[in-house]
Amino acid sequence: MSHEVFGERFFGHRRGGWHELGLVSDEDLTAEEVGSRISLHDVELVPLQTISGSAVPYRAIQRTETPDDPVRRTFGVVGPEYELLAPLEICRLWDEHVKLPIETMGVLRSGKELFISCNLGEYDIAGDEIKNYLTLVSPYDGWSSIMEMVTGVRTVCANTLSLAKSRATSTAHIAHVNSVAVQVGGWLDHFLDRAQERMQEQQAFLNRLVSVPLSENLTLQTLFAIYPIPVEPNYAAMPPVVAERREADWNSVERAATRSRGAVLELLNGAGTGSDTEAYRNTAWGLYNAVVEWEDWRATTDVRAAAYGRVLGDRASIKARAAEILGRM
Repeated sequence: MSHEVFGERFFGHRRGGWHELGLVSDEDLTAEEVGSRISLHDVELVPLQTISGSAVPYRAIQRTETPDDPVRRTFGVVGPEYELLAPLEICRLWDEHVKLPIETMGVLRSGKELFISCNLGEYDIAGDEIKNYLTLVSPYDGWSSIMEMVTGVRTVCANTLSLAKSRATSTAHIAHVNSVAVQVGGWLDHFLDRAQERMQEQQAFLNRLVSVPLSENLTLQTLFAIYPIPVEPNYAAMPPVVAERREADWNSVERAATRSRGAVLELLNGAGTGSDTEAYRNTAWGLYNAVVEWEDWRATTDVRAAAYGRVLGDRASIKARAAEILGRM
């Protein structure tokens, strides 16, 4: 499992990451303080020109030299409208708007990505401790937007960042244009203003799931609603070449939906994390957890076929559909 942490540029408040890299401290530190202690890198925009020396309206995003990697690294090329927020500028914005101790900070992929998080608080659902983190991700590849999210996953590496994104309950994507610093600060304020209200809403919703019993029959009915099979097309009404493709698509969706329902049932009936607890067994809470676990960890082959995605939706939309269906019970 690759963590993709750049050197030792990671900070964890009170506890580190599984990779055992970087700095762990009990101190309540600001983003700028953490950045200084982990030797945060710098990124800048460099004008480009043709071989003959003529200027062109594009710039390169480059990471400057560091002691442990003493060469410039080019991460991407951007147009004149692109607004760069270097890592230290991100830290200053965070400190100006968040004013909470840093939970984790890390630099990934030789400096191409920075993440910062803080702990928004936690609550208990039937013995399960649910935590919430405000996390900001600043990429420097030239095409990805800055992302802010509220998630239950503590980010410590590339893998946990991917999981945090998939389990985010609120997200904002901010393009590097149109006063990007103002937008980043505005979204940080918005998430913090709504944090307590959102946590109370989330706690009420999850407690409701714990209280909803599911029989075996109702579980199966619900799984068919979460992973539906579309009505099979009338192939006879289509040209043969179209019918052949449509039939292949339908068969792909049918196989994928059947596989997903079976996998979720397996998780629900003992293979899933926490499936041995009373709150999990035969409840809407258990089924929701099983769907989330399957969608977060299932393999990306076959069930990620284009036909499957078009009909059932991506992982986030499937989890949202499960929450909506179970929340109505």
